[in-house]
Amino acid sequence: MFVRVLGVFLCLAVGQLAAFPAFGNGILPDAGQSDEAGDPPKFLMLTEQNPPFNYSNHETGAIVGASVELVHEMMRRAGFAYDIRIMPWRRAFAQAQGDANVCLFSMNYTEERAPLFKWVKPLYGGGGLAFYARADDPRQYETDADIKGNVLLSRTAEATSKRLEDFPNITIVKVDSDMDGFNLLARGRGDLLMSGLLMSKTLLARTGREEEFRVAYVLQEASVAIGCSLKTSDELIDRLIAANDSLETVRNNVLARYWQQDQ
Repeated sequence: MFVRVLGVFLCLAVGQLAAFPAFGNGILPDAGQSDEAGDPPKFLMLTEQNPPFNYSNHETGAIVGASVELVHEMMRRAGFAYDIRIMPWRRAFAQAQGDANVCLFSMNYTEERAPLFKWVKPLYGGGGLAFYARADDPRQYETDADIKGNVLLSRTAEATSKRLEDFPNITIVKVDSDMDGFNLLARGRGDLLMSGLLMSKTLLARTGREEEFRVAYVLQEASVAIGCSLKTSDELIDRLIAANDSLETVRNNVLARYWQQDQ
């Protein structure tokens, strides 16, 4: 009786195993691999909470924003499967340098970052970093040396805040958001706020505070882009670049809705 029951069990077990697809290396295909059924390559698109570029809708939980709209259309045109995931900037920045077919957006393209990723750019121009001052601050900032001795506000999540270390004799105050930074700046709790050009322009316009602050010094100009792991194949990157290049009409519509101006 035991032998008969055991035989039935083994037959059932083999039947269950046969229901799963077999892969030559014994590993299920990860992001970017196509299985034997011909499924498209899959990407993991990482981003951070950074409205209006990319953020979670507080009512629905959906990931939305100007960059997210462009990524959706780009991946559709390229024919790729994908997931979009929000996580802290530093963690996303590190993960996007790891496994193949992992990308990070929205990211300023800079010389320092250029060798770290394979790039799809631009999502749109007009990006970069600048120091903002109160509109009633008469001081002029024309070179890096003029930044010396100031109290500088910077977002905690902004990876490029490391650039502040290049400035001597400064005090850095970390803030959780650009709005927190502008509020502290308005109250005289700092001399300058380092913030993204596109981000700050939109934030100040939407809150009706354009007259309170001014761009005091442009730290670096950059295009807003997507950076993908160096392990991603050139063929797939070329397909993403071609899809991005075809987005001009979509891009203009997105810019008009989010920034109400031509870029």
